[in-house]
Amino acid sequence: MKKLLLLSILSILSTAVLNAQDDFEGSLDSWQVGGPAQSQVTNPSGGPTGDYLQYVTTGNGGGAGSRMIVFNRDQWKTDLSVYESISFDANVLNSDLDFRIAVRGPGNTRISTTNAVAVTVSAGWTSVEIPILESDFTVISGSASIAQVLQQPEEMRILSSANAAYIGDVIDGTMQIDNVTGNITLSLDDSYNSVFSLGSNPVKDELRIILFNDAQSARLEVYDVLGKEILSADLDEMYSAIDINAWSAGIYLLRVSNGTAVQTKRLIKL
Repeated sequence: MKKLLLLSILSILSTAVLNAQDDFEGSLDSWQVGGPAQSQVTNPSGGPTGDYLQYVTTGNGGGAGSRMIVFNRDQWKTDLSVYESISFDANVLNSDLDFRIAVRGPGNTRISTTNAVAVTVSAGWTSVEIPILESDFTVISGSASIAQVLQQPEEMRILSSANAAYIGDVIDGTMQIDNVTGNITLSLDDSYNSVFSLGSNPVKDELRIILFNDAQSARLEVYDVLGKEILSADLDEMYSAIDINAWSAGIYLLRVSNGTAVQTKRLIKL
């Protein structure tokens, strides 16, 4: 595992990001599938930044090596509640995959991210970011709280499943991943340059934005978890309401700039 304690200023989003990362250079960094299927996990070169993890499943009816899951019981057996998201580069072959993060904790309680991030065969190497705050998870089994599981994890998984689950779907496919990263984002704007607030969050039908400091105009940009721009618009009033019924449920990043300051916020669409 390549542990990075990087406090880098990302001027485009005006945030500071503290990362921990597995880059798979020369090893699998303790990621595994276990049992006889471990031989199906390899460490080839030629990924986005060098070596990467590759897992080829057989889809043989639920037997060893048939489900799309890799897990870690070593360096990621740490307090995951400090992270806002887990990101990684992914490439898939043969079958499209629906990526999720799943975690096992106290009392064998198992949780999975509620929303998946889809990567298609035709997409090539894709940057994936999966939010892992308490509100992003569904309890699969067990009596411990989501907070307890994130604070005291026994195992973290990257898997593909059409629904929130702790075991991946049976599938005949190939998963290639690189640069598995835990992201801590500290908003500098919230402390120094408040630009806007949200009328409510989470939201279902209507996004309401309130501009601060008597601002009469600003620029809004909205991105999904893959970094794709969903909306770009000028805000010409102190109060703006935007119909988001057509948006898919999930996590979005809102960036508002008013010419002198920039602020970002995380939006949950129900």
